[in-house]
Amino acid sequence: MRNFIYLYAFVFLLINATRAQNLDCIGDAVEKCHFASHSPKVNLNLEKRADANIDIKYYKLKLEVDPAINFIKGRNVIYFKTANPTNQIQLNLRDELLITGVYSQNYPNIQVDTSIANVFVINFNTTLPANHVDSVEISYNGVPPQTGFGSFNLSRHNNDLDPVMWTLSEPYGAEDWWPCKNSLTDKADSIDIVITCPSGYRVGANGLLISETTVDDKITYYWKHRYPIASYLVAFAVTNYSVYSDTVILKNGPMEILNYVYPEDLSQAKQGTKDLVNVMIEFEDMVGAYPFWKEKYGHTQFGWGGGMEHQTMTFVINYGFELLAHELGHQWFGDKITCGSWQDIWLNEGFATYMSGLAYERIRPIYFRPFLNGIRSSVISQPDGSVYVTDTANVGRIFNSRLSYRKGAYILHMLRWVMGDTKFFEGLKSYTSDTSLAYSFARVNQFREKMEQKLGTSLVGFFDDWYYGQGFPTYNIQYDAPENTSGQLKIRVNQTQSHASVSFYEMPLPIKVFSSSGVDSIIRINNTYNGQLFTIDYPYIVDSIQLDPDIWVLRGNGTTRRETIISTSNQSLSQLGSLYPNPCRDILYLDRLNIGEETFVLSIKNIFGAKVLEERVDSRSKISVSTLPVGLYLVELYRNNESMATFKILKSN
Repeated sequence: MRNFIYLYAFVFLLINATRAQNLDCIGDAVEKCHFASHSPKVNLNLEKRADANIDIKYYKLKLEVDPAINFIKGRNVIYFKTANPTNQIQLNLRDELLITGVYSQNYPNIQVDTSIANVFVINFNTTLPANHVDSVEISYNGVPPQTGFGSFNLSRHNNDLDPVMWTLSEPYGAEDWWPCKNSLTDKADSIDIVITCPSGYRVGANGLLISETTVDDKITYYWKHRYPIASYLVAFAVTNYSVYSDTVILKNGPMEILNYVYPEDLSQAKQGTKDLVNVMIEFEDMVGAYPFWKEKYGHTQFGWGGGMEHQTMTFVINYGFELLAHELGHQWFGDKITCGSWQDIWLNEGFATYMSGLAYERIRPIYFRPFLNGIRSSVISQPDGSVYVTDTANVGRIFNSRLSYRKGAYILHMLRWVMGDTKFFEGLKSYTSDTSLAYSFARVNQFREKMEQKLGTSLVGFFDDWYYGQGFPTYNIQYDAPENTSGQLKIRVNQTQSHASVSFYEMPLPIKVFSSSGVDSIIRINNTYNGQLFTIDYPYIVDSIQLDPDIWVLRGNGTTRRETIISTSNQSLSQLGSLYPNPCRDILYLDRLNIGEETFVLSIKNIFGAKVLEERVDSRSKISVSTLPVGLYLVELYRNNESMATFKILKSN
């Protein structure tokens, strides 16, 4: 149990808080997972520990620190609004820190309960009504613990001569160093950060720097941020920074890119941030206006081996192109819209990773293909793994480089291929501009629904395969065409899956056809089942074909070979037997199927091509379709991966 020194009433002024609105090696300085893999499991369920009955309106966080000393002293004024009548509120702070006082303007006899680990409950002497706005002030001090990536850190730079202090609270570490509501359901509408440190140091933090005040041998920096912000995105860093600015002309006007840099790295930093100006312009074109343009964007250098997307002030280890682009992408994907659960960290990290790839594509296109090849090689190096996170107690799993970052990025790349560029980027803009999501939280289904609205069809099957499912497909392609004349090009697609969680990856596949006439073309085939045969009237002599030359599809290393293809597909149903009734209600019967002792596979797909049922059948079988919604379905019978018949059925009431 945390000890208390005193409790008494405290009167303070009401603060009007308003809601304003060089090729790097992938992963070495981008992905948090590189360090999180060594982090212990943490048994934290934030949403059970966070108070759902209060809405945080404003924080005023005042701190006293020295970058050479592992200690923090501070106080936080917390404005909140109740959802329902209550006589208590619950907040988060690690037990290792000593609460020295809890103050209230209106309730002098408050009591504090610390019996729950890393939680303190403030009990008032009366019931607060619903929709009531009030405040408390918490004073505290101590040596913050280290969780996750190291939430409160000290190190040195300039050959270990100069101390530096910084915070990195993702995923659970905000409560390691400041009292707050630590949650992925509630953003503070605004925050002030006031930090006092020894003279000679500078402080980087969220928002706009309002003032610097020197008294004796100490200096106080006041940072003001008037956009909603999640607790883990609040941050500061302190050392003897050199400071400079770049200016970017955005859609809403010019804006400062403010940079706090180790003096010894100033030259490298200036080149890196200069390059970022064009990246920001391209990102606005792709996904909408920079979300915090009324304030700034900036970088603060720190001693951790990567980057962290603190809102309006990214912390970085260096100024490489990919790292800066990745962290900038987070300002839309992670900061403006934050994942509503660590299960869906893809909405942060997969998106930022792909944004860095898009920066290559737009500005340094020679590096885009190596970028795709690099992340593809990483993903297929192991046969399993879902992008959806089931173990959120494991920080290393949340920030797994192969899954959350790289496979996550490839999902977006494939979704772009499925939708086409126009609809894909319109979908991203629709997602980032949705007023119910902007400056708030989202889950993956909300993103999927926005993309479905632009595509005009369901993406449930796509997400079931690629986001929730594990592994990837490998394609072995057979093709056949006349040697010396144009005519029918036959392509048979055989697919194997690296993991049993997905029975078949339904994907449109790009095929490049090379012709002796000098006319090469890309054709698109919609692969919906194994062994599928495509017959294409091709007007030129076919020399060869290549599967997916631009690596749109995440896949293993398969084969493509030319050989004679004899098709037995698309037999009439009468040649095989009978299927009835059609329309059907509950049971579909197969009768007198002319297959001898062999068995067939019967597959049923909806009008969107998503598989809804698959069974092995013999010469007399009945298939229950009672659970299928009313509608039109495609039924396919195939044997030994070869389609034998395709026909439609109507499911009725």
